[in-house]
Amino acid sequence: MHKTIIFLLSFFICAKAFACQITVGLEDFSPQSKKVSDSSWQGRDIEIIRQFLTLANCQFDFVELPWARGLNLLKSGDIDMMINVTKTDTRSEDYHFIGPVSYEVIVLATKNDAKLKLNSAHDLLALKQPVAVQRGAYYGELLTKLIASPKNKKQFIEVTDNETKMALMNSGRISGFLEAKRNLTQGPKLKPRYQDIWYQPVVLHQTEVHYAFSKVSVSPEMINRLEIAYQRLFFPFDKHANE
Repeated sequence: MHKTIIFLLSFFICAKAFACQITVGLEDFSPQSKKVSDSSWQGRDIEIIRQFLTLANCQFDFVELPWARGLNLLKSGDIDMMINVTKTDTRSEDYHFIGPVSYEVIVLATKNDAKLKLNSAHDLLALKQPVAVQRGAYYGELLTKLIASPKNKKQFIEVTDNETKMALMNSGRISGFLEAKRNLTQGPKLKPRYQDIWYQPVVLHQTEVHYAFSKVSVSPEMINRLEIAYQRLFFPFDKHANE
């Protein structure tokens, strides 16, 4: 009887130690992640997340959050995971990174009939109307400096979510918004609102993006399990897979 109790206690302690429940913060933005009901999501990113977390033997749920708020909640441990996050030294202080999982190319999204001449990021400063940028997003060292400079304050509008930048575009209040190229090339297939939006050909920034996990709520042991699942699903990494 005594041995049985010890065995059961050991079993429950081990089960708890290896239990995996991941809360993923997402934005509702086609074509990569689309919320179709309170509990159901679809899209390419969603399919890959499901494969990845299932390989890691994790249960998971999705929570709809604006990007900047999601990063703050990830830092505090109120959510466990966010997707398509650029790895930087500063962010690595607060988040575990696993990846890369995709390759992101940032361009300027504009109306189809926009007649703009862009050769570099500096040309954004000469546009007649401002450019919308997402709060909390990282667009590379050069764009970060341009956006943060006080003298360029009127040239950039910071928004908290994707719907706001679409509304600003449709109302004619901005020249365009910074966006991942894949959202613009794949979006019109799924969402009519993209039909009159395209992108300027100059690449403003490009980088690998990762899955980010909270250092508060996700243990190093769990990260090791997730790393093994990553190697099984993504290795070798193909940066052109999601273009």
